[in-house]
Amino acid sequence: MSFQTSWVMEVVDQSSGALVSIGDKAETMAGKIESSSERSSVSMQKVGSSISGVATSAFAMYNLYDRVDDASLRVDTAENRLADTVNRVKFAQDDLNAAIEKYGPGSQQAIDAATRFEGSSRRFSVGSGESSGSP
Repeated sequence: MSFQTSWVMEVVDQSSGALVSIGDKAETMAGKIESSSERSSVSMQKVGSSISGVATSAFAMYNLYDRVDDASLRVDTAENRLADTVNRVKFAQDDLNAAIEKYGPGSQQAIDAATRFEGSSRRFSVGSGESSGSP
């Protein structure tokens, strides 16, 4: 019987040491898991903050492109108006030249054409920012 008792005691003694070792390892692992969880939480906060910054930058970039597009549209409109005004002045000049050639420089047709030409020229000068030379 002593053999059996001694064997049981030895197994219990070895098992208790193993259990203590397992407990220590479990405690160490729990600490590592907790530390890893805290780092993960901080990392998620940084990711969220970074995503927010990227979204803000993307929206700002969209607004910038929108403003550039609006400005480009205004430039195109101004160029079209300038081309239209230049064409009107050219037409008025051609009309004046034709009236002078056909009816003479002092005719009513030539005077009317000169008035139209002067009005077109004045609109061109005001529209382009040039001085018309008259008060």
